[in-house]
Amino acid sequence: MLRIIMVVTTLLVLLFNQFVSAQQVVVETKELFKAEKSLTMKLKAAGKGKVERVANRWKITGDAPLRVEFVPTDDTKWDISAFRLAGVSLVNRDNGITTIDGRLTNEKATNWGNVALGFAVAPTGEKVTLGFPFNMAEDRYQGPEIFKDQLAKPNGHRLHWRSFDPNVVTGFTIYIKSSTGKVNMLLDDLFLAWPANSDLNQKMEKMPYLDTLGQVKAVSWPGKLNNIDEIKTVLIAELATAEKQAKESKFSRFGGWKDGPKNKATGHFRTENINGKWWLIDPEGHFFFSVGVCSAGNKSETIVNRKRIEAGFFEFLPDSKDDLHLVGHGKHNNVNTINFAAINYARSLGVDWQTKYRHGVHTRLRAWGMNTLGAWSDETLQRDGRTPYTLIASPGWLPSSKPLPAEPFKEGFEDDVVKTLQKFDWAKDDPFCLGIFIGNELAWPDQFTPAVLQLEETDPTKQWVLSMLQKKYSTLEELNASWKSAFTDWKQVLAGKLDTLPKAASTDIEPLYLDFTTAYFSKCKAGIKKALPNKLYLGCRTHRGPAVIGQAAVGHVDVFSVNCYEYNARPSQIPATVDMPVIIGEFHFCAVDRGIPSPGLQGSWDQRQRGLTYCNYLASALADPRIVGVHWFQWTDHSAAGRYDRENHQCGLIDVTGRSHPEFVELVTNATKFMYPARKKEKQSTEQILDMLVK
Repeated sequence: MLRIIMVVTTLLVLLFNQFVSAQQVVVETKELFKAEKSLTMKLKAAGKGKVERVANRWKITGDAPLRVEFVPTDDTKWDISAFRLAGVSLVNRDNGITTIDGRLTNEKATNWGNVALGFAVAPTGEKVTLGFPFNMAEDRYQGPEIFKDQLAKPNGHRLHWRSFDPNVVTGFTIYIKSSTGKVNMLLDDLFLAWPANSDLNQKMEKMPYLDTLGQVKAVSWPGKLNNIDEIKTVLIAELATAEKQAKESKFSRFGGWKDGPKNKATGHFRTENINGKWWLIDPEGHFFFSVGVCSAGNKSETIVNRKRIEAGFFEFLPDSKDDLHLVGHGKHNNVNTINFAAINYARSLGVDWQTKYRHGVHTRLRAWGMNTLGAWSDETLQRDGRTPYTLIASPGWLPSSKPLPAEPFKEGFEDDVVKTLQKFDWAKDDPFCLGIFIGNELAWPDQFTPAVLQLEETDPTKQWVLSMLQKKYSTLEELNASWKSAFTDWKQVLAGKLDTLPKAASTDIEPLYLDFTTAYFSKCKAGIKKALPNKLYLGCRTHRGPAVIGQAAVGHVDVFSVNCYEYNARPSQIPATVDMPVIIGEFHFCAVDRGIPSPGLQGSWDQRQRGLTYCNYLASALADPRIVGVHWFQWTDHSAAGRYDRENHQCGLIDVTGRSHPEFVELVTNATKFMYPARKKEKQSTEQILDMLVK
């Protein structure tokens, strides 16, 4: 009898726990996105367009491009801080495709500050939302301490390097373009959603935060998987579909334009300018446009520490005796991490899951028309000989904490490059190796002179600058006469601070920036030529920096790389007069409609708008004769709980369970089918190419 009572009690406890667990999934994303309040606004400016109020909507007509600006009706400011989303619904009534670049502004707004950005693509007749998943300053976060280890919090408080104050919004501006050159659009007033109230916050912040699959437990969204059995069914079916689609692919073996023109085959990737447009040429001679994805692999890690464990943060963690512990446990800088993506692959794919997941990466990329494994992709995938890949040499041997990001005049610099590349000997003769990046987002200063002054006296770059001055001025007296200075020793010349240096000094020092960066690129290229001959030098993935960086790279990099987190692909570091091939090393658009709370560096309203905005970005790259590829960041969503640096962006092609975001990849797949003919067309605008990719 006692045993029966114990069994019954255990069953009741299990049922109760399941009931409690079920009660935690209480917030549907559609609740968060539902309009709760409208903002009254009036027209401030419409350029040459016509804007009129028709039945509580704004009718906008005119010639594209068109800029329209609205302001609060009462001439004060909007305070939207009691909400976490802003948006505006619109319908494109033109017979082409329309794009809308939107901005919510504070006073003194710029592209980089006091602004929240949004972007929407509107096919004919489709009601779409131009969304703003805006950010707030970190010190305004009010919520549990446990969530401070992630950039975006469950309550919708998001952090971003671009400053924005939702308490004092001064206006709403849209920039409209279209494939026909005409604008015919209906626009509603701005609305606010996702109220920041305590009841909703408590539901979103309830523990455990991550469920057994590593997803946010308290939120439900369309297609969310709830257990391993569901993953097995959905993932295996998706992989089977991708297998079939990959076999039907119309691309060449390397992902090039199989039915297009064919040039000389060299057995390696190369570049060629053909009729004014740059192309990559694949090893078989096919035209190749690199559509890639960074960090392809099986990782979506987050930190495991005592604070999180004691808070009941995880619904499931494998213990040390569980085989899944070996699969998912890791370390980053001696901090424990858990990788739910790998755990989910192991549980759903079973025996030899690593081989199956890798096969799935290759087939899905092929099926979706993506042809390159971008930076930081798993070496196992690269070595499979199935998908072209790019290598990246982490610049650990470069001075990350110094005013300048490199030391090209250091003795043995080129030898150091060669030694760094020796670990890639295995790729030297591999035709699937497209090329190599050296460095990522190096901190190139806007001005060279202040950076030189901050260097130690014995620094090789500082000594080189001094030698250049001594070469120009044969005596110190000549320099003093030119600079109107009174130095008594050459050691004094670069020993001071910027405010004590004669103004004439920068006239001599600043032009040396070009020689400095030229030395960097040329010596890196020489190192690659020795270590990895026949592989393209893809530059350093510049994120920001002056135009001198692009000028210096000419003739030394095979392809100049830029990480460009904007709504259009823009190689801004290259002057318009400089003609060289460019690859976009990173970009992405993220949405907060799938539980993960961060919209990334460039936000979208939902998964469909994410996909349409991807198509727009690809179209802008195809329209630029210098761009030869774009690489999405990244393969898998970040963990909703944040990786080692707190980033928790919904930036993946797939989620932590291994399944794709279907609305997104469907649009990507459609766009890549038409990218080669679109690239070949002459004098097409971004919007005209976008119309081809979306149709």
